[in-house]
Amino acid sequence: MKYIFITIITVLYITFPTFAQSHISKQPHQSAVTTINTSPSSEVFSTANDGFVIKWTDDGLGEHYQISDMAISMTAISPKGNAIAIYESDGTTNKVSVWDWSTLTKKYTVQFKTPLTLLTYSEKGTYLIAGTASMTGLVFLQADSGRMISNKVKENPGIVTMATTSATENTAVTYSPAGTLSYFNLKTGLLKQKFNMQPSLTDTLLFHNNLMLAGRNGNELYIVQATTGTTLTKMICQTPVIVSSKNDDDLYYLTSDGRQYTLNKLAIVNSKPVKQPEIVKIFPQISAEAKITCGVKCNNTIYLGSSTGSIHSINLSEESDNMKIATLTDSTYQKVLDVVTVNDEFYFLTKKNLCKSSYDNNTIQYITDNSGYTNIVSHGQNIILWTKNSRNSVAYFDIAQKKLTTLFTPNNGIKTLRLFGNTILYIENNTTIYSYSLDTMHKEMLYSGVGLEDLLLYNDTDLYVAKSAATSPNSPLIYIDTQTKETVALPLQGTVAYSLHHDATTSDDKIYGILISADTSNGSTTVFSYSPSTKKDSTLIKVYEEDSDSFINLNNNQLYTNIGKNQISAYNIGTKKTINYKRSAAIPSKVERNSKYMIVVNKDGSITWYNINNQTPLTDWYLTTTGEWAEF
Repeated sequence: MKYIFITIITVLYITFPTFAQSHISKQPHQSAVTTINTSPSSEVFSTANDGFVIKWTDDGLGEHYQISDMAISMTAISPKGNAIAIYESDGTTNKVSVWDWSTLTKKYTVQFKTPLTLLTYSEKGTYLIAGTASMTGLVFLQADSGRMISNKVKENPGIVTMATTSATENTAVTYSPAGTLSYFNLKTGLLKQKFNMQPSLTDTLLFHNNLMLAGRNGNELYIVQATTGTTLTKMICQTPVIVSSKNDDDLYYLTSDGRQYTLNKLAIVNSKPVKQPEIVKIFPQISAEAKITCGVKCNNTIYLGSSTGSIHSINLSEESDNMKIATLTDSTYQKVLDVVTVNDEFYFLTKKNLCKSSYDNNTIQYITDNSGYTNIVSHGQNIILWTKNSRNSVAYFDIAQKKLTTLFTPNNGIKTLRLFGNTILYIENNTTIYSYSLDTMHKEMLYSGVGLEDLLLYNDTDLYVAKSAATSPNSPLIYIDTQTKETVALPLQGTVAYSLHHDATTSDDKIYGILISADTSNGSTTVFSYSPSTKKDSTLIKVYEEDSDSFINLNNNQLYTNIGKNQISAYNIGTKKTINYKRSAAIPSKVERNSKYMIVVNKDGSITWYNINNQTPLTDWYLTTTGEWAEF
């Protein structure tokens, strides 16, 4: 550093790169930590709502790689090889992807129509087991391929939140929050035994050689005899967090009184829990904002994740009962929010400033302060600033005079804002389209509807609107004559369209956009073109996966997109050929380029530089909290 209901998803037209790069640093997650998991070789992985997976190395550094732009709520690590399975969901889309961590490449994706309640590997790693929030219950997948195995469990177990197999993988035990503990013969698929037990337990864990089950119900902690379903111990605890691993003989758990945490150990002696837990460590709370959300014991160290994204550890070898918790993470970077080119130079927007910088001279020239804006658009020699999903005013910044002028204040939060010549078009609250003339300072409402996603002004008067097909008119793309207000639904088949683009500087008359189709068993996302003259559309790039956060950008006859999330693809409109740029540790969120370099803004706020003629990244830059570039 310088400073059914499931579908195996495949890819059409895109070949993903065999190389990707992670980022090594002590930077924390950008949101609450959701899981901390360990591998059989004692590697520690953390995930969060920011979509990142971080592998924590022996030297205390984290190997960061963003797998999803959705929250990751479950992970499972294969007992064999380098495979890690993650469950990501945004409340509508529910999918599991399996990755080879050694190469940072996706092996396959499985999409579910209902949320998952568990994700785990069988003991030898032969099966990947998922639990669904439906009466279908357990789904067994061939771990190497993602192929569904039918009738692995013939009697429907209902909704289950825990599943563990024996060492031979001949038996599986499941827990249902309805209050049942079931044992299945995986050779025959038949139920062997079922016990009634304490219902509504969460964070359930088998430990002590699978003879004990621990779980909690609010502030109640239960220890259950796993071979009978009998409750052996019930304890009232303050916000308990179970941190034991399945390999532990005793139960380790945290409690908190709001001022400090207590690490407790409940020993199992002669197949019974002792009456009183042992206090192992006492340490103060991390901060007023950060609360422990999850944890796991790995050998003689306990790793903890917090609500603010930080990672901590407790060394059980230390003799002192009272100690400060060790912090593995250190927030040293701030985010680049947006970038544009003006006069072939790159301008960056951060939370604090609008600034200018270049790859050839990595010094930062601060232009002006940023008062809450999240996005920038170039207009000739100057810049327009606006704020996504906010009623913050839209402003005009004269770079030469360093003068900021308020243009207008929206009535509701702005969904998207686009500039076409001297006309600003923007969508408020997914329902209303307005235009604002930079010449006359006149604001006008152009269209009102539901489910509006994006817009494009074509030939000054022709307005194309991308929307949800579920709203009237029932098409994902509509045409509006801005003078007569005539509205026409266009013959584009799909569920929702967005990210519309057209390059008026070329002879190409086509409109380009992204289309999601969710009405098939697997769903798909395509980069499409639409010809206003022939009223025909074509598919340019397609992935069999619903990807609602992709983008496209037209520049110099190249169509750039991050469809598929694992790279930047550049489709040459003239030659109709696609080349792929290797991505960095974070998912790309925007492409901008000048005559020499291409720059990618990533979702973690870092930027990646490319020579426009080379598909391999030149370098990654992270903006430090002290306002300097850290180069990797």
